[in-house]
Amino acid sequence: MALYLIDNPVMRAELKHQQHVMTTSRSGRVWIALAMLLLIPAFLSSALFLFGALTAIDISGFVGNIGGYNLVIHLIIMNVALYAVVTLITMGLASNSIGREQTGHTWESLLLTTMDARQIIWGKWWATVRSLWGDHIMVGLLRIGLVAWTAIEWTRAINPADRPNLIFLLLTIGIVTLYTLVDAGFSAVLGLLTPLSGFGNSIFMLVLGARIGITIGILLLVNWIGSILPASDWQYILAALIGLMILALVTVGALRFAEIVAVWGHATPTKVSQPVS
Repeated sequence: MALYLIDNPVMRAELKHQQHVMTTSRSGRVWIALAMLLLIPAFLSSALFLFGALTAIDISGFVGNIGGYNLVIHLIIMNVALYAVVTLITMGLASNSIGREQTGHTWESLLLTTMDARQIIWGKWWATVRSLWGDHIMVGLLRIGLVAWTAIEWTRAINPADRPNLIFLLLTIGIVTLYTLVDAGFSAVLGLLTPLSGFGNSIFMLVLGARIGITIGILLLVNWIGSILPASDWQYILAALIGLMILALVTVGALRFAEIVAVWGHATPTKVSQPVS
């Protein structure tokens, strides 16, 4: 059933359109070229920190020779900058996928396909997420590098001769990867809600503010849950998993809300009783 919802004609048509827009956009190519120039050092730093964390090889001397903490600062800045840009692009593409139908008065064409609100919304949502898989993967790779650096520094602060716990490092990387994927879906569904609200682009900043507020709130909640759990090696791993589940539930809830709003906007065909012959 879930596959039917996301893999339908609406999704395939929207995915084709979005890929065409990104492929033919000259500004998109310029953005990619400039972004890669800035991101290559960050990706190299991320790979270096991950290598050091996984192998327990002391990379401090090598890192110091090529800039020391400048690598870390650059990695942090690129994490924040890339995440902000990708989030805005994701919300913008999702918003345009609905707004284009509204301004072009093609909702009626969707109705003729007998698609219901759930299929339309999930199709638009999944097309947006798929179109930007590569961008969100880049965000995840930078986050993994930051996690690796944090693990190295945390371990060094406790015992300079020790190495990061490999099991916890891999678990944390897995959680961060899943969070990146769920977060991509969350950004996409909030983008859909902008035009569905009926207030046009004027509500975009409000939705963006809500998106930032919810993310910060979940991170603070995870920290609070971790602080009240019984002290153990697993308490913050468990807290992070709880936070991940909360974000996933919020995303599914937002999709459901988008379906309801789409019904209000006549995205679902009215059932007409057929006369009995």
